[in-house]
Amino acid sequence: MISTADRNAWATFFARQGVKVIFSNGQLGMGSVKLGRIAKSLATDVNTKRRTKGLLPRAARAGIVGYPNVGKSSLINRLLNRRIVEKQTLPGVTRELKWVRFGKDLELLDSPGILPMRLTDQAVAIKLAICDDIGERSYDVTDVGTILVQMLARLPAIGDSHLKLIARCASE
Repeated sequence: MISTADRNAWATFFARQGVKVIFSNGQLGMGSVKLGRIAKSLATDVNTKRRTKGLLPRAARAGIVGYPNVGKSSLINRLLNRRIVEKQTLPGVTRELKWVRFGKDLELLDSPGILPMRLTDQAVAIKLAICDDIGERSYDVTDVGTILVQMLARLPAIGDSHLKLIARCASE
């Protein structure tokens, strides 16, 4: 859900810190097999270290966290190759933390979307509202709709698509 340039910048940032980065797309499944393989390998490594310390093995735990509607539940379902956690294109479907077993050595935590307590950048807040990533109780729908129309009006016209948009908005 990010541009290639941003993705590469994040990969470079984390690589400089010695963190392995794997990009995936839970909706399309790209990268999920590799991610699953590495996650299971890391979980096995955790139990190997536990055994050397005289501790009993147990499932390692990893949390899947992020903004609303970025595909956290889709990624978990992809990793498990079945629909184990509910997902929709609406924010707020995942309402509570839920642990799911991924193999014998790993548990994944599906979590609700997380937003900062205060969004000081109003442009970001408006874009999140436009994408329906913030609950409608947090903003005035008419104001956000007006701003969206103003943003769309600044875009170059492609054929008659702007006329179709105006006609659709006028009919509702």
